[in-house]
Amino acid sequence: VDRAWARALIEAYNQAQESEALVKTKAEVYPKDWNGLHLRSPAEVAIAEAFQKKGVLFFVNAGCRLHNHSKQYETREVDFLVFYQGKVRILEVDGITYHQNPLADYKRDRLFDREGIRTSRFSAQECFGNPNGVVEEFLELFKF
Repeated sequence: VDRAWARALIEAYNQAQESEALVKTKAEVYPKDWNGLHLRSPAEVAIAEAFQKKGVLFFVNAGCRLHNHSKQYETREVDFLVFYQGKVRILEVDGITYHQNPLADYKRDRLFDREGIRTSRFSAQECFGNPNGVVEEFLELFKF
């Protein structure tokens, strides 16, 4: 048996298993449906509602491909990609479940910063407890 062919076959099988696992766990990853959008937490739902009240254009769980500092592509996803007054900015809701590695978050923020997109982080607690205040503060940051 050709070893390269066998390795390729095993790799294809493993990728298919990973894809199947992602499909099975999708409901767990995006547990909150809100107006056709899939959000991860009640805090994100509260922020989405606050953006809607303000009439702000936003995307949730926006995924993209971008170059890292080594010119390799990486796939990244942001909680909220927000367009306001002709500018774009990212709002991240930092909770226990999805933001357990601050170093990885900082690295990811720098990737977007290289593209001219700044990230603002708010705790899930403050997003859930005062979503209108968080959105007001976030929108003020577009002035800078």
